[in-house]
Amino acid sequence: MEACGPPNSKWLSIPAHTKSVNALELFRDVVFTGSGDNNIGCWDIQNGKLKRTYVGHDGFVSSLAFVGGKLFSAGYDRAVGIWDVEAGKLIRSAKIHAGPVTHVRSSHNENLLLSGAWDKVVRLWDLRNNARQNLGFADVERTHSDAVLSISIRDHEMYCGLYNRTIELSDLRKAGVLAVFKGHAEYVTSVALHRDMLYSGGHDGRVYQTPLTSSYGGDVDLTDVGTVCVDTADSIFAVQLTESPHGPVVLSGHMGYLLATPVSKSASCQAEQVRYPAHSGQQIFSLCVRGPTTALTGGNDGMVIGWGIKPPPWAPPAAAQPASPPPAPDAADVAEETSEANDARRRAAEKLHDFVAQALLARLSVQTAAAEALAVESAHPPPSPPRTPSPPPQPLVEEDESKAQVVEESKTAVVEEKQTSKPVAPAAPQRSASVREPSKRVGGGFVRQGSTTSVTSPGSSPAARRKAPAATASKSTTPSASSTGGGGGGAKAPSAAAKVAPGARGVKLS
Repeated sequence: MEACGPPNSKWLSIPAHTKSVNALELFRDVVFTGSGDNNIGCWDIQNGKLKRTYVGHDGFVSSLAFVGGKLFSAGYDRAVGIWDVEAGKLIRSAKIHAGPVTHVRSSHNENLLLSGAWDKVVRLWDLRNNARQNLGFADVERTHSDAVLSISIRDHEMYCGLYNRTIELSDLRKAGVLAVFKGHAEYVTSVALHRDMLYSGGHDGRVYQTPLTSSYGGDVDLTDVGTVCVDTADSIFAVQLTESPHGPVVLSGHMGYLLATPVSKSASCQAEQVRYPAHSGQQIFSLCVRGPTTALTGGNDGMVIGWGIKPPPWAPPAAAQPASPPPAPDAADVAEETSEANDARRRAAEKLHDFVAQALLARLSVQTAAAEALAVESAHPPPSPPRTPSPPPQPLVEEDESKAQVVEESKTAVVEEKQTSKPVAPAAPQRSASVREPSKRVGGGFVRQGSTTSVTSPGSSPAARRKAPAATASKSTTPSASSTGGGGGGAKAPSAAAKVAPGARGVKLS
């Protein structure tokens, strides 16, 4: 049976006894229950039905152990009983203790059975083959400083939880106590060994995790060498360990609930505890586990409850342990910060509201002023500026007639001058703003419009041209014609030096 229900659920509930269930022992598909009604029950955990009842103790049954096909029981009648499970009969009962027997536990190799009692004595039972025939008891005992309430064994080492709030370490091979662990504030009700750790639970509501070494001797302070895994205000009567892929998980029975605490080297033991409410608020007296997710509890209400323990992904692996989250802020600080943030947001909103209101008012005032100015302008329009009269149009016809008259007079003067004048040396050109006409070929050369450059006839020689100035100097200048410029003004006739060769235009048009 690995798991009989979904994780984190209650999958079995059996009203097993009329009084408290003080002991539980799982074997295959059945669970044995030891009760305060002095009886032992055998229950089918698949359907929750009773298979058999074992009657034989005169006091309530405090502890059970299934070893080598036999069921061993401890009772407050100072007896240890041996039962035939199949027949349901008591094989033998021996009152070998002087006080109520509180605990029975076998060694891992099932060669020994140990019983502890209120008489401060632990007796060793020899379960080897030569002793199983008569089921005899060994004459070996270990005396402790106070009543023995719980026992756990590893090889030849025995750890006993005592009523005087200590844990004593003994060697089964020799008498005496090797070390005494102190630290619990109340009596130690349960001790369990897992890997290389000792887990001890007490009536003070604490579970200590203590590493096991061979160097312990004398008095050992649990607060120095151990760690508090569980710290509650509710008494603990049962502690068991279950394994997970990420580490062990401590299961502890309290007043009204089962507590699961993951144990990790890189995280606090109480970081991810899970609480399972149970037994109508009454004390859990017994606890047994099988596999990583199956647990059963017995309580003072006479009930047996099966639990599907939540798988431990909530116990992170040591190598992938995430960073611890920051501590939660105090509620008062959070409220104060929230109030300050709200005040800041309110002030910012008020400022924004004022800014928007001012912008809207400014825009409204500008629009109002523009509307008023437009109304005033519409009511009193400005006077129109006086128009400047356009100048009268120029008499284009008269100007054309005047220019034509000037051209005609110039032609007449040129003809007359050809008839009377002789060739002269070229004079300095006179430029005016007169209207130029295209160059015309005259004789053997060209006369350019607007210039007085003379071109000699083809028959004149260089010697004659050198004598020409002297000949022309003796002549007086006579006006050849009077001309009128384009603007109506007169122009003087050219001098003798300005005369041109026959056939050339020498009069400039103005």
